[in-house]
Amino acid sequence: PALTAAAIVSVQIESKGRAVLGIGRGDSAVSKFGLKASTAAEFEQYLVELQGYLRGEKVHRDGKDSALEWLQAMNLPKVPVDVAATGPKVIAAGARQAERITFNLGGDAERIAEGIKLARQVRKDAGLPAEGLSFGAYLPVAPHPDIKAARELVKWVTGIYARFQAMPGHPTDSLRPEDAGTIKAAAAEYEKRLKTNSGHPGGYVAELMNDEFVDRFAAVGTAEQVVEKLGKLRKLGLDRLVMVGPNKMAAPEHHAESRRLLAEVVIPELKRLG
Repeated sequence: PALTAAAIVSVQIESKGRAVLGIGRGDSAVSKFGLKASTAAEFEQYLVELQGYLRGEKVHRDGKDSALEWLQAMNLPKVPVDVAATGPKVIAAGARQAERITFNLGGDAERIAEGIKLARQVRKDAGLPAEGLSFGAYLPVAPHPDIKAARELVKWVTGIYARFQAMPGHPTDSLRPEDAGTIKAAAAEYEKRLKTNSGHPGGYVAELMNDEFVDRFAAVGTAEQVVEKLGKLRKLGLDRLVMVGPNKMAAPEHHAESRRLLAEVVIPELKRLG
C-alpha cells in the first residue's frame, strides 16, 4: 500500500490535484498467474492501510510504523480512492473505506439501485456521512442506428466486463436467472482461454453474448435510446459513467459512426440534462 500510495501521489503532483486511485480485488490480474484474488476482508484491510498513507498518517505494518513523511509538506488535496465493485462484500468495503464506488453491474438499473442502497446503509451503520461517498458505473456503450451493428460493437467488452460477476470467489446468487448462464459461461471461457494461451479471451467470450443479454448489460441502439438509458441510470444516484466501447475490432465504418454519435450527440445531451 505504501508503494501504491507513493505512485498515485506522484500522479497527483503532476496532474495538479486531478488524480483518482481506482482499485479492485485483482481478480483478472492474479488469475493470469494462477493465484487467488484477495478476500473481501483482506482487500478492506489493504484499503485501510492505503488510505492511511494517502492521508499522510502513520500506518502500523509488520510490527512497525511507517508513513509518507514528505506528503504533508506537499499541500495537495488527498487522492480519492475509487473501488471497483460487483458483489456485496466489496461494495461494503468500499462504502466504509473509500470516497468512491464504481459498480461493474452493466446497465442493470435494479442491481445498481440495490448496490447504492447497500453502500449507503453500510456507511450509516458505520457512523459515516452519506455525502462522503460518490457512485459511478462501468458501462459498455455503442450508439448506432443499426441495432445489429451496435451490438457487435460492444459484444467483446460486454463479455469481458460481465464475466467479473462470476469469477472464482464471487457470489452468483444475486445474478438474474436469465443472465446467470451467460455470465457463468463467459467467466469459464475467459479462464479457459487464459490458461491455454489460445488468443485473447475477449473474442471467444463475445461469441457467448446473445442479443437480449447485450441489450440489458450495455447501452446500445440509436443515440436517443442510449441517452435515455444512461439518463435513467444517472437518476438512480450515479455521479459518473465510465463508458467503455465501441470496439475497434468491429467494422471500421460502424466504429467511426458510433464514436461520432457518442462524441457529438450522446455526451453533449447527457451534459445538457445534468
